[in-house]
Amino acid sequence: MAGDEVPSVSASAVSAGALDVRVIAEFDGTTDVVEWWTRAELLCAHRGVDFGAVVPLRLTGGAFAVWAQLPVDHRASLAAVKSALFAAFALDSFAAYDAFVTRRLQPGESADVYLADLRRLAELFGGVPDRTLSCAFVNGLPDAARQVIRAGSRAEALDLPSVVARARAVLSDDRVATVAAATAAPPRGGGGSRGGTQDAEAVMAARVPRRPRSRRCWACGRLGHLAAGCPQGNGTGSGAAVPDPPDRVTRRSVFAWCGRLVAHLPVCGWLRPAAAWVKRRANAVTRGWDDVTTDALLQSQISHVHSRLLAADPARGQWCWTGDQAIVWTDASSIAAGVVIETPCGGVMEDACWLRPGDAAATHINMAELDAAVRGLNLAVAWGVTNIDLRTDSATVHRWVDDALSGRARLRTRAAGEMLIRRRVDLIRQLANELELKVTVTLVRSEENLADALTRVPKEWLRDECEESKMSVTADDGAGDSAARGQVVVGAGAADAVRSSVQSVHERAGHPGVRRTLFFARRDVSRDVTRALVRAVVTTCDVCRSIDPAPVRWRHGSLEVAAVWERVAMDVTHHQGRSYLTVIDCGPTRFTVWRPLGRADAVEVTDHLEQIFLERGAPKEILADNDTVFRGRRLASLVARWGIALRFRAVHEPGGNGVVERCHRTVKVIAARRRCAVSEAVHLYNVTPRDGRTADTAPAAGDVPLRAHSVTSYREQYPF
Repeated sequence: MAGDEVPSVSASAVSAGALDVRVIAEFDGTTDVVEWWTRAELLCAHRGVDFGAVVPLRLTGGAFAVWAQLPVDHRASLAAVKSALFAAFALDSFAAYDAFVTRRLQPGESADVYLADLRRLAELFGGVPDRTLSCAFVNGLPDAARQVIRAGSRAEALDLPSVVARARAVLSDDRVATVAAATAAPPRGGGGSRGGTQDAEAVMAARVPRRPRSRRCWACGRLGHLAAGCPQGNGTGSGAAVPDPPDRVTRRSVFAWCGRLVAHLPVCGWLRPAAAWVKRRANAVTRGWDDVTTDALLQSQISHVHSRLLAADPARGQWCWTGDQAIVWTDASSIAAGVVIETPCGGVMEDACWLRPGDAAATHINMAELDAAVRGLNLAVAWGVTNIDLRTDSATVHRWVDDALSGRARLRTRAAGEMLIRRRVDLIRQLANELELKVTVTLVRSEENLADALTRVPKEWLRDECEESKMSVTADDGAGDSAARGQVVVGAGAADAVRSSVQSVHERAGHPGVRRTLFFARRDVSRDVTRALVRAVVTTCDVCRSIDPAPVRWRHGSLEVAAVWERVAMDVTHHQGRSYLTVIDCGPTRFTVWRPLGRADAVEVTDHLEQIFLERGAPKEILADNDTVFRGRRLASLVARWGIALRFRAVHEPGGNGVVERCHRTVKVIAARRRCAVSEAVHLYNVTPRDGRTADTAPAAGDVPLRAHSVTSYREQYPF
């Protein structure tokens, strides 16, 4: 058919510029159509040849099939042929944009080639401004080059040519450095040609490995290991020599000496708090790191630690242990908080201690014990332990943590730091829940607590510092600092000095009571300290008064009265799903009456009470708790008619109505043990002698007289 015939191409049109069409590569649809079209069009324009006549001659395969299916009039149109080929073989706008976004600078590719390809991809989906093209160009560079360009001055104000020029320079410097390093490096293997020279790609990809720094052990002086893994001993423990104390005592030398003793060892025992105490003393007597000090207390403490280390060095252990079970010992004192992590087989994995700051005297000892428990759990979690046995010698902390983990009871505390305590206890509970820890809490004796040694320092150090606190430093107005430090005088009055010392001991011990403060004061201050002085210090302590606002003793009273049926106690109790109104005589008889209730409301309670009053008379006084049944208007009206005084016990104090509460327990125990009804248990309670021997002491043996004035008063108001 005429429509299917391929139009002939004029040979003169093709050869007018003496162009050999074989110079233009054939296009079959497998290569980039944009690049092929651009190159062929430029060549034809350079030779002065009609490009529209050359295109059909260089199409093959699928590309020629696309051209052949065009209408005859469209085949002669260069724009129609270009549109058909681009639609068939070029990227669409979506694919071009995806390639534009993911385009990165390839290894060995120059910055200009990379930019040109970005431009080509951008033109396929409509083009982008130069600013957007500049951002995409920088984003596709290697990390090092991108950071250098972005860190340069006025990087935001650079135009696209300036950005390309800067990238060209940065990439050129990196390439030169890489080639130089690869050339200087010895050849890897025997490959290559002519004496083992590397090709260009191998040179560009070569990298010189960094030589690791040699590690030197200060314990033996050899290379290749640290003191913690020294085969001759890991520092102070495991057979290594104990380092001598510094000859020139400065803060820097003391800290360095203490660091050599404990810094790299997992287990140090008493040495850890002692070293921390020595460093604290060095901080107190020096201002700068290199100030020389001749402080006698510091010298004696250093000598004590050194001599004790020579006799028995506690530092030992290696940083190697695996498992998911551990025992965490925690303890705290007025000096420090200590933690010991122990394996189930009895080996100590790690210990740690933290000196309490100077202002921590205002923190209660229970708070310090709780902080030690939190730190112990954190240390165990760092070892990867999931089954933790937390052991403490504080009964209060044991109750707080155990109740929080088991959910058995809510936290009850009235301390000044109640919210801080709740926050720490909740932290332990959340830690166990989120990390799926199995935590058990055990109460141990203080002498059995392994962490106890980490909370103590020699008592001579405390006594010396306490004696020093009694002295005040004075200086003349014209004297220098050295002369000022040399003049020491005693305080204004001996009594004030002793009281101040007792106050310091009381704060350092964690604000205990009179008895314990007296013990510490007689141990650390003087054997002549009196109990009256200690009591005066404790009762006037602001911290103790804020935590325990009632330091005086209350005079204990009694619910019992001498006359029979003068005062009765009543309550509503429950047994085996049924409610009972209980009334008991607070006099010598302890006679009780239990009435079953259909509904525990005010109507039924007042009806039963009125029936009891009619049978046995009305008492002078009724003692009840704060139940809404007893607080209602109906009961108030009843007791007003009978002329009875109604008293309520204190809130949250069940002991305020202890007579009836004790009766509840006894009757319920009788009913449970005999497996009988409540009425039979009440009968047994009333006929059982109170002293266990004489029948006259039974509650039912006492006479419960009727109170005539109460009945008369009732009949006067309600005649019948």
